[in-house]
Amino acid sequence: MRYAVLHTGIPVGAVELPTTELTAGRLERSASYGAIEARVRAASEALLAFGLYGPCVSPVADEKRRIARFALRAGAALRLELRQLPSGASVHTTFVSLIEAPDDRNVVVVARFREMYAGVPASLIAEPRAGEGHHDPVP
Repeated sequence: MRYAVLHTGIPVGAVELPTTELTAGRLERSASYGAIEARVRAASEALLAFGLYGPCVSPVADEKRRIARFALRAGAALRLELRQLPSGASVHTTFVSLIEAPDDRNVVVVARFREMYAGVPASLIAEPRAGEGHHDPVP
């Protein structure tokens, strides 16, 4: 399914994401992505240098850990959301994060959907008519 990625209500790109609970896909950046690019890059570099738990337990010098923690907090503070395309319907997520690959500068959207929706709508089953297997509850 295709989604718009918004930062504080402003589209910063679009992404195709599979409909799984935890998902990832490549961001197609829009011009407004430039407003958050430096924060995403710094947070990505810190994450990739230290790992998910690194700034807390890394043997690297205190100053580098402090800078990494600052960059990760700044990245985590980005107010990102997904909207379905083309409808613009809000999507319920636990989180939406961006990480920039160091080699090619592609940005990956990582998200966790809070409520999963079926890819195919459920069929409605008609209520049985009186006398067709329907039994009223016994009082």
